[in-house]
Amino acid sequence: MTVLLFDVDGVLADTEHLHRRALMLAAEEYGYEVPDNDARTTKHKLLAAGVPPEKVEDVYAFKRMVYAQLIDHEVHPNPALIAALYTLYGKGYRMAACTNSNEKSTRQLLNNVGIYGVFSTVVASNHVENGKPAPDIYLATLMQLSALPSDAVVFEDSDVGVEAAMRAGVTNIIRCTTETLLKELEPWLS
Repeated sequence: MTVLLFDVDGVLADTEHLHRRALMLAAEEYGYEVPDNDARTTKHKLLAAGVPPEKVEDVYAFKRMVYAQLIDHEVHPNPALIAALYTLYGKGYRMAACTNSNEKSTRQLLNNVGIYGVFSTVVASNHVENGKPAPDIYLATLMQLSALPSDAVVFEDSDVGVEAAMRAGVTNIIRCTTETLLKELEPWLS
C-alpha cells in the first residue's frame, strides 16, 4: 500500500519564516548577524556568521527555544488540512512526517496544529546521522514503515528535500507548499 511522506516546514505548516526569525534573533542575542537569505543548514549559517564552533550549540539551543515560543503563538491549525489528513488516516494510509527540524519542536508543532495523531512515525534530523539532502531521513522513515521506495509518495517544498527523497530511491515526489498541499492530496482523498 502507498505510504505518504510529508516534509513539515513549508508543507504541513508555514513555518520556515519562523525558523529564520528565530535564528536571526538567537544570533543577535549572542552578537552575530545571520543573513535572512542564506540557504545553508542552521549550523553552517552560524559558522559563516562568525560564531566560534564551541559556541554554535549554545546559539542553536537558544534558537530552538525562541522557535518553540514562536510556533506556540504564531502557528494556527488549518481545519481543511486537518480534515484531509484525518480522511487519509481513516482510509488506512500510513503517513509520516519527515523533517530536518528536531523531534521536540516537530512534535510540538504537529500537536499545536492538530495533526500529530495521523502520523505512523515522525523522523527528525536528530534521529539520523545526516539531514537532508542526505537520504537518511527518508531511508529511516521507509524502514520504520516497512515500505519500499516504490511504495512512497513524498510531498516536499525544497530542493534539498527533493534531493533527499531521490537519493533514497523515491521516484514519486510531489513538489508543493502549505498553500498547494490540499490540491495535491485530492487524488488520494477521492
